[in-house]
Amino acid sequence: MKSTSYSIILCYSLLMISFVKPTSSQSLKEFFNNPNTTTIWLGLDFSETRILGDPNTSTLDIKERYFNSINELILNESQKYNISKSFRRTNLTFDLSQIQINNSKVDPAKIAAINLNEMSRMNETMVEKIAKGYNFNDKKGYGIVFLVENLDKTSLNASMYITILDLETKNILLTKRMTAKPGGFGFRNYWANTIYEILKQIEKKEYKKWNSELK
Repeated sequence: MKSTSYSIILCYSLLMISFVKPTSSQSLKEFFNNPNTTTIWLGLDFSETRILGDPNTSTLDIKERYFNSINELILNESQKYNISKSFRRTNLTFDLSQIQINNSKVDPAKIAAINLNEMSRMNETMVEKIAKGYNFNDKKGYGIVFLVENLDKTSLNASMYITILDLETKNILLTKRMTAKPGGFGFRNYWANTIYEILKQIEKKEYKKWNSELK
């Protein structure tokens, strides 16, 4: 009797295992192993960005003009800001619609940081919360988004969370905090340089490193 009960339990357990969806690790392996997977560049999410050391620039102007213009620059100069090359994608498309919605909701009064603690306030939990709030309208595949944490003119540094997610489930498959130095003339070009530098870091070193961490 015990043997029969054990067999039933074992069969039931095996049946349940067969219905378990692949883990995030397996999905991320597919991303790295198959450069042809459908992937969408979602843009730069500034919804929780804090800025320090730039009192001469209007925070309303930053929200209304520069958040959009930096995103558009990356789109219009995709050969320079080569996301496909950095992430080894052969089937990359662009859709900034969800990020534009998020960025449009930013409160200008909260953009300027009050203290240094605000400049490192983001973490993986916050990244996950932001991602869960996205609406991809039944899109499937992978999404890449950079969630900008801070633009710090006092230390000449910007930090952001480089994030790969499953569009269907909105699960975060990978998120890594990276930093880079700004450069150039004007607010847009000055901070857009950090995106260029981070993409180069990913292309030359980080992508391979992230892939090796799965093995």
